[in-house]
Amino acid sequence: MKYTTNIYAATILRIVLMLFILQISRLGFFLYNIDMFPNTDLITYLKLAKGGILFDVTALFYANIIFILMEIIPVRIRYGKTYQSIAKAFFFLMGGILLMINTADIIFYSFRQRRTTYTFFNEFGNDPNIGDVVLRSIADYWYMTVYFMLLIAFMIYGYNRIEIKRSQNENKRKYYSIAVLSFLIGIGIFIIGIRGGMHDNKPIQIDKANEFAVNLGEDAIVLNTPFSLFRTSGDQVLKEHLYFDKQTRDSLYSPIHIPTQDTKLRKKNVFIIILESFGKEYISSLNRNTTIKDYKGYTPFLDSIMDNSLYFMHAFANGNKSIMAVPAILSSIPSTAEPFVTSTYSQNKFYSTVSLLKDEGYESMFYLGANFGSLGISSFTKKAGINHYLSKDDFLQQTQNGEIYDDGFWGIFDEPFMQFIAKDIKQYKEPFIASMFTLSSHHPYVIPEEHKNKFKNGDLKMHNSIEYSDYALKCFFETIKKESWFENTLFVITADHTSDSFYKEYQGISGRNAIPIALYDPSGDLPKEARYENVNHLDIMPTILDYLGYNKPYFSFGKSILKPTDSSDFSVHYAQGAYIATQGEMMLVFDGKKATSLYNYRKDMAMTNNLLFIETEVAKKLEMKTKAFIQSYTSSIIHNAMTVDRYPTM
Repeated sequence: MKYTTNIYAATILRIVLMLFILQISRLGFFLYNIDMFPNTDLITYLKLAKGGILFDVTALFYANIIFILMEIIPVRIRYGKTYQSIAKAFFFLMGGILLMINTADIIFYSFRQRRTTYTFFNEFGNDPNIGDVVLRSIADYWYMTVYFMLLIAFMIYGYNRIEIKRSQNENKRKYYSIAVLSFLIGIGIFIIGIRGGMHDNKPIQIDKANEFAVNLGEDAIVLNTPFSLFRTSGDQVLKEHLYFDKQTRDSLYSPIHIPTQDTKLRKKNVFIIILESFGKEYISSLNRNTTIKDYKGYTPFLDSIMDNSLYFMHAFANGNKSIMAVPAILSSIPSTAEPFVTSTYSQNKFYSTVSLLKDEGYESMFYLGANFGSLGISSFTKKAGINHYLSKDDFLQQTQNGEIYDDGFWGIFDEPFMQFIAKDIKQYKEPFIASMFTLSSHHPYVIPEEHKNKFKNGDLKMHNSIEYSDYALKCFFETIKKESWFENTLFVITADHTSDSFYKEYQGISGRNAIPIALYDPSGDLPKEARYENVNHLDIMPTILDYLGYNKPYFSFGKSILKPTDSSDFSVHYAQGAYIATQGEMMLVFDGKKATSLYNYRKDMAMTNNLLFIETEVAKKLEMKTKAFIQSYTSSIIHNAMTVDRYPTM
C-alpha cells in the first residue's frame, strides 16, 4: 500500500522516516554497548533519545541538502520521473552513508569510548592496512553487516511507499507564488535544523549533548556519529608527540596521582570562586614587593582575604577564555589552541573534583548569572558531574522584579546574584562542592547606577567594575559568615583569565596570564602565608583533593601545591600559541618543536632579556620536562585515556 501526497509533505515524511531509522540505530548502539551504561534505565534512555532528535535533524539536513533543495526548488521539472529518480538516488546514497557510519561506530565505540570524530581520518587515513582492517571487521562482525542491510531495506521500503502527487494547479501565477513561498519557508526550516534550533547564539555543538545526559558518558547515546563527523570536520586536531619512551616520560612527568597515605577523607565543604578577568595586576596583596612606579590596586576586600589565606604570588591561567578556565579549574584539563569543551575530544571520559567527591557523598552546585548555556559552561559542568546549575533564569524565577538587576549585556550584576547564591545554598546538605563564576568585571564593564560614584576612578574603564565585583564579594562574605556551614568550608579563589592591562610589566607573556590563586579556610587549618612556587589552574583539583585527604588514585595534569618540593615547582600553561613552562624564576617558551626563548620572568617582568643561549643547561632541563608534559597530554587526549585505568602505556 502506498501513500500519495504533495511534494512538500512527501519530503517531510521521508525525513521523518530517516529520523525514525536513526532512532533504531541509536537503540542498537545502546543495546550493543549496554554494559558501558550501567546506570541508564529505560526512562533515562527515552529522555536521551528525545534529546538526540536535535542532533539527528542536523545530521540529516547536512547530508540531504541536495535532496531537500531538489524537492523544494520552485520549478515544475521536479515532478518529472528522471528528476525524481536522481533525487531518490541522492537520498539513498546519503542515507546509506549515514547508516553505515552509525552502524560501524556501534562496534568502534567499545574501543574508543566516544563517538568517532574527524580525527579518525587524521589517525588512520594514511594507514596502508586500513582496507584489510575494514574487510576483516566486516567478516568478524558479520551480524552488524546484516543489521545495516536491514536498516537500508527499511529505508528503501519506506521511501517507495510514499508517492508524490503532481500539482493540479494550472494557474502559473498562483503555482509559482505558492512554490516560491514554500521554498522560502523550507529554507528557513532548513537553516533552523542545521543550527539545531534557534535557542542558542551559535549552532549546536557536540558538547550540547552533555546537557541531556544524566550519567557520565551518556552524551554518546544522545549523539549520532554523522553529526560528530560533520561538526568536527574543520576542527584543529592535536598532533601526538612521542619524544621519549614510557620510562623516561614517566620519570619526567606523570598525570597519575597515587596518594601515599591511607587517610580518612575529611568532609569539609569546598567553595570555588572564579572571578571574571581578575588579573594579578589589579590586586595589591600580589604586588606588595613590586617595582612598579605609583602602583595602584583595586581589591581591598580580596586583599583582606589574602592576608588570611595561603596564596601564591606566581599563579597563571590556562588560556585566555572563560571556557578554557572552567575545565582546568574543575577537572585539571588544559586547553591549547582550542577550548577542550568545544574540541573534537570533548566526548572523552574524564573525572573532576566534583565527580570524585560526589562518590564520597558530596552535593554539587555551579552558579553563573548569565543565561543558561552561556559560554558553553553548562554543558561542561553537566559532564563534570555537577548536580545543580543555577543561572540568570533561576534568579529571575525566584526574585521579584529580577529584571532590574540585569546588566543588559551578560546577565545579573554580581552583588544581587551573590546574595541569591547565599540564600539558595542553604537548601543543600553538607558536605557540598559549589562553584561561583562572577560576571560584572567582563567587558563592557557595566556596574549598577547606584554604585557608579562609589569607587575611586581607575586608569582603565574596567577598574571600576573590578572594584564593584570586589565590593560584591565583600557583601557575599558578610552574609555567608553567619551560616553554620561557613567555618567548615575551604574557599578556593581564582580568576578565569586576565583582561586589559595598564602597567607595561603586565603586558608580556607572564603578566598577561598572571592571576590569583588563594586557599582560605575560616577554621584556621591552613597557614596564612604567601608562597612563591609556580602554580596554575591545573593545580587546583589535586590541591583540593590533597587537602581533604582523598586517598584513591586519580588522573590530573596538575599537582598538589600544599607540599612544596623541587619538582612541584614545575608548571606548564598554554598562551599565545606556545607552551609556557616555569620552574623557579625561569620561564621557557616552547612552540611544540623547539624552545624559542628563556627568561628570568621575576626579575625581567617585561621579558626583554632572552637567556636561551646563556642558561643552556637550565633551558635543556626545562625543555625535557615540557616535552614530557606535552607527550602525556597529547597521548591521553587523543586516545581518550584521561583516567588511571586507560592512561597510555606507550
